[in-house]
Amino acid sequence: MQIFVNSKYDFVKWRFYAVSFSLIFMLLGFGAYLKHGINWGIDFAGGATISLRFKDPVPMDRLRADLAVASIQQYGKAELNSVLIRLPELKKETDYAGQVVAKLNADLNPQTTTKLDLNFHGKDRLTELLYSADPDAKGTTPAARDYYRNIAQNIVTRRSELGIFTNMSQLTSAPGVTTRIAGFLNDKCFLGAFNVLDQETVGPQVGHDLQQKAILAVILSTLAMGLYLWIRFDLMFGASAIVCIIHDVLMSLAFLMMINGEFSLNIVAALLLIVGFSIMTRWSCTTASARTAAS
Repeated sequence: MQIFVNSKYDFVKWRFYAVSFSLIFMLLGFGAYLKHGINWGIDFAGGATISLRFKDPVPMDRLRADLAVASIQQYGKAELNSVLIRLPELKKETDYAGQVVAKLNADLNPQTTTKLDLNFHGKDRLTELLYSADPDAKGTTPAARDYYRNIAQNIVTRRSELGIFTNMSQLTSAPGVTTRIAGFLNDKCFLGAFNVLDQETVGPQVGHDLQQKAILAVILSTLAMGLYLWIRFDLMFGASAIVCIIHDVLMSLAFLMMINGEFSLNIVAALLLIVGFSIMTRWSCTTASARTAAS
């Protein structure tokens, strides 16, 4: 079956319209840049991201009251009660995410001063609690500590599988949890409002270094590919390849500026992909031109 009856299209005839469109599009993007600047992501500007899963519906009003400067949004299925918190740029190196999580834990879980939160703390805290209380009467030997450490690990593993404990029976059914341990955990522990799925802090110095490396990565990859085409074929091919790559990258950045999109490491990866795609397209055209000239 023949789809294209006439495959001869005069694309060159429309070159001035295409150039005009590209220039106008880039100017609009530059205007958006002058108005908004670059919306640097946390990877480059510094800050913190925290992913939480709540036992009950997410208390958005409470979170926004506690974290007025943060960007807070739910993600995933509604019944999962998952929320992503993005905190703005830092002015100094510190464990920003850890401090915020500790603040939320204190605000949302007042019981944490008297009991251990099994949705918040990890294996080590739980191991020490069980070892010091010794509900299964294992003694104070290293073997006893290992015994309770294995049980604590099983409980934390079960929490990871579920995302969060919503009732005590979920954790007491973990492997190794005996009746005495289950009774002890019911008495001395509680299930907090949320579980920390992930937390990450990027300091201002690291963000600044990433900015420079990202820009250099795009520029150097463009120059290297243009240089290769110059050496492999001709100077004009190399120069035109660089122009094509710069055009494609600037068009993409212009669109990003117009929508005020966040410039993150994912965007850098996308730009490098565009550079690679552009050079592959230019390679095909160059090879075809070289073969035509040779024949």
